[in-house]
Amino acid sequence: MLDHINGEKIGSITEPYLIAPLNKYRKQPVFNEALNAAKTAFARAGAILPISIPDRCILIQEYPASRLAIFIFERIIAGREHQVTLTVNLDAEGKPVQKAGIRFN
Repeated sequence: MLDHINGEKIGSITEPYLIAPLNKYRKQPVFNEALNAAKTAFARAGAILPISIPDRCILIQEYPASRLAIFIFERIIAGREHQVTLTVNLDAEGKPVQKAGIRFN
C-alpha cells in the first residue's frame, strides 16, 4: 500500500519531496497519459481487464530542486504488488512540461 503521508522511496533519489494532491494534476493531460501508461503496464503483467486504479493506489511526489514530479501507481496482480512510476519534468512554475520516463516494478 502506498504511503500517502510519508511518501515512497524512489530508486536512488535522496532529495526532499512533497506529496502533491491528486487534484493538482487530475485535469492535466499528463495525468491521463500516466494513468493509461500504468494501465497498459499492469495489463501486460497479467491484470484482469478492465483495469481501474483507485485514488489510494496513486501517489504523486514532487521534487522541487530537480523540477520533477513522479507519478506512482500500484496494483496487486496474482498476489504480488506491482508499481509503475512515470517521471515528469516541471517548468519553473511547477507545471508539467514533458514525460521523462516510465518504469515498471
